[in-house]
This record gives sequence, structure tokens and C-alpha cells, in this order.
Amino acid sequence: MKTTFAVMSTLLIGCAAPPSLEPTDAGQMTDAGPMADPPDAGSPCDGVQDCRIRWQSAPDFPTVVDHHSTFVATSDAGVFLYVAGGVRSPGDFLYDQVRRAAISADGSLGAWVDCTRLPQPTGFHGFAQRGRHVYLLGGVSRNAGGGAVAGDFSFTGTVQDDGDIHWVQNPYGMHLVALHGTGAIVGDTLYLAGGIGATRVAQSAVVQATLGADGLPGNFTSAPALPLQRTHHVAVVHGGHVYLAGGMDTGNQPIADLLRSEHASDGTLTGWTVVGTLETPPWTASAVDYRDHLFLIGGGEGGPGMEQYVNRVRRARFEPGATLSAFVDVDTLPASHAHVHQTPEWNGHVYSVGGRAQEQLATSAQVFIGTLGGADAGQ
Repeated sequence: MKTTFAVMSTLLIGCAAPPSLEPTDAGQMTDAGPMADPPDAGSPCDGVQDCRIRWQSAPDFPTVVDHHSTFVATSDAGVFLYVAGGVRSPGDFLYDQVRRAAISADGSLGAWVDCTRLPQPTGFHGFAQRGRHVYLLGGVSRNAGGGAVAGDFSFTGTVQDDGDIHWVQNPYGMHLVALHGTGAIVGDTLYLAGGIGATRVAQSAVVQATLGADGLPGNFTSAPALPLQRTHHVAVVHGGHVYLAGGMDTGNQPIADLLRSEHASDGTLTGWTVVGTLETPPWTASAVDYRDHLFLIGGGEGGPGMEQYVNRVRRARFEPGATLSAFVDVDTLPASHAHVHQTPEWNGHVYSVGGRAQEQLATSAQVFIGTLGGADAGQ
């Protein structure tokens, strides 16, 4: 299933589908260097002491990038931060590049080096991870003529012992076109929820596939739909449930309801429950689940004509009964940006790479490293 997309200005400011490729720079190596100040250990964020994020700027990523995937994986060669696919604006070039940087014990980053490229340029995709297996779900690629094409394709990446990634295109279509959908894994089931569909509006559809022992998904089938069409949201998995926050509806209006997936005793997804509301809900934010705390980082706020990118960092706590406390503002990013869809956490450190600024919708190469801890982490 493929749908040709023109420039997608309706996907909110800064969400244009890319028509062409970034000129290659294979083999480029950029030394990210050590962090300016080694981060301290902070508090355990155990609910007794406050839990915050202290941010530092790190050297830039080798290229500007947004609408990409960012993740951390461990191999025999060490622990690495990866950036896969994405786009660049102005110009809306679509990347097939994958890069990694070694993560030091203090959380700082080493040199960025090129990994094996994706099977085809990809951006605007959903993402999920389980250990050494990562999944890029849907999004936009290009056709033979260089035009932007949204399809139901997906890719599985397997991190190798040397830290490189082996990519395969999954043989089964997802039966769902989705841009800005969210991926999640519960047990052995991979989910893709919502996003912009083939009709170019937000959708409520959810699909699922069982993951095999080799990490590859089987055939995708329909799962219980979301109670409302939703796109540009975030997803985390906590306590065997998928939590969805933020995003927007078919009219690009922000959605306040927080959703939690419900499952039968055998793990089967049975539906979705509203477990709270979020004041001034963000879209194109990222989320971090850390020691029973849920952080929402950056993104945009406001409906049509009122959109603005923000540097807010908000936090709620997972409560007994699988509910969430109210969100409170705890920190700010060094810069306002959106379309950084993952800020992975490793050993108390959070990584934010690239994104898009509101001014001229320009893509960024900025890298921020956050340290999770007590009240001193926000200073």
C-alpha cells in the first residue's frame, strides 16, 4: 500500500514531506568530545526527593536532522547512541543515513561514525525497540521519480556485536499507512497506533504483529482502535501498558486525554482507557519513562494559528492502579524545538538530537544531554 504525498503543510508547521535525498557524506567522522562538566549521580528519583533533568549542550550532530529516530543500544563493542533516517529543512531532504556515537561512563558522547544505511530513505516514521532489535514503522520514503511516498512498509534493525546495524525490510505490509504514528512493544506484540493516514488526516487505527524469536514481526492485523483519531503523539510502555499522551485530532486541535492500553490475561489488547487529562497538551514532543516518572520534553503547543514550539519539560508520576498524577513543569530545554520524537535514557542520562525550530522551520544539529536526578539537576 502506497500513497503519494505532496508537501504536507497540513501536518502542522514544519511537517513537509521530503522530495529528494541529502548528498552523501559516507565515512564522515565528527568528534563530539567530552561533556563540559561530568554529570553527578543525582538522586534516585524514588518519590521522596524531587526528580528533575539538568541539561547540557554537547557538540553538534554531523548534519541537521528532524523527524528521525534516536535510540540507545548495547553491543559487545559498547553502548551507543544511534540516529536513523529523518529529514532536513529547508530543502526537505530525506535521509537513509544511520550514525552512532559511543556513550562514555559519564554519559558523554564519542565520535559520530556512519553505520549501514537504511534499505531506503525514511522519515516521519513510528519507532519501537526491544533490546538489540529496533523497528521503523511506516512514514515517508521516495518513489523511483524522487517523489515522496507514504507506505505501509516497515524495517527491522538488529544491532550487531561490532555496534553496526543489519537492516531488513519486513516482508509483510502493515496494512496501515501512518506518518507520525507511535510504535510500542508489550510482551511479544509490536503495535503501531494512529498517525496521519492515507486520507491525510489523523486516524484512530491500531495494528499489531507478533515478534518471532529472530526479532522479526509476523503478519500485521487490526487491533482495537483508539477512542479518537490521534497523530503527532507520544507513547511509552510502563507496567505492561501503553500510555499515549498529547498529539492532535483531525482538525489539528491538541488532545488533552491521556490513554492507557488494556489487556486480557493472555496479553491481548482489548481496548483503551482515559486515565487523565493534560493541560496545554503538546504535539511532536518526546517522552521518557524513568523510575515511575513520565517526562514530556519539548514539542509544540496550540491549535491552528496559535502554534508555538516550546522548551518545556513536564513530569508526572505513575500511581498505584496504573494512573498518572498531574503533570508539573520541572525544567526547560536549552532551546525550543519540536520533531525530536525520541529522547532515549541510559544510566540516568537523556539524549536529545536535532529537531526543528519554529523560526523559518529550520532543522537543527543541536545535541543536548540531560542528567536525571534531584533538585540540583534542574539548576
